[in-house]
Amino acid sequence: MPSSSRPPAPRTRAAARAREQRRARRRRAVRSLTVGTAVVCALALVVAGTVWMIAPPGGDGPQAPSAEANPDDPGLLDRAQRANARTIIGVGRPTGVGREGMIIALMVALQESTLHNLDHGDRDSVGLFQQRPSQGWGTKRQLQDPRYAARAFYGVERGSDNRGLRQIKGWRTMTKNDAGQRVQRSAYPHAYAKWEALATALYDKERRAPIIR
Repeated sequence: MPSSSRPPAPRTRAAARAREQRRARRRRAVRSLTVGTAVVCALALVVAGTVWMIAPPGGDGPQAPSAEANPDDPGLLDRAQRANARTIIGVGRPTGVGREGMIIALMVALQESTLHNLDHGDRDSVGLFQQRPSQGWGTKRQLQDPRYAARAFYGVERGSDNRGLRQIKGWRTMTKNDAGQRVQRSAYPHAYAKWEALATALYDKERRAPIIR
């Protein structure tokens, strides 16, 4: 009578090896699929994060980059923001405030409105510089005219009762943040400094904007 411990026949051993090889191939395929899925998900998260940074949901297009993003790249600004920057520079060119004064104006507008001509703000603040009609800057309609708002900031608009940059004694010896704060009298007195790199790059890019009188 054959013993139960006899080694399997060659055909049986070959079949067992084939089954084991098939199982090994399936395990490798599952591992590859899992790794591939993880890589795709990671790439999707990176892309989604980039889109969120440039155009947050519910916004009206690309926003001014934060200081943590790429503070000196004007290329991230949209067409409306660049047009408003050219207006601020064009109004500033004949005022005598020079390069430093126009950079200060851009820093303030970046902080206050991200260079968007807003029709709303804190309390009755409106426009590029978030100036308030109730504080003597002008009417709401006037302040939503970027040319008027820029002239008021520089201190060359006769319709504004407030001191603009040109009326701030010693502004050229102050830091740009402090000079902007003296005009704006903001509740956040140090908020303008983080925009200096972007404002400087933006001025250098658009410094030949047409003069606006």
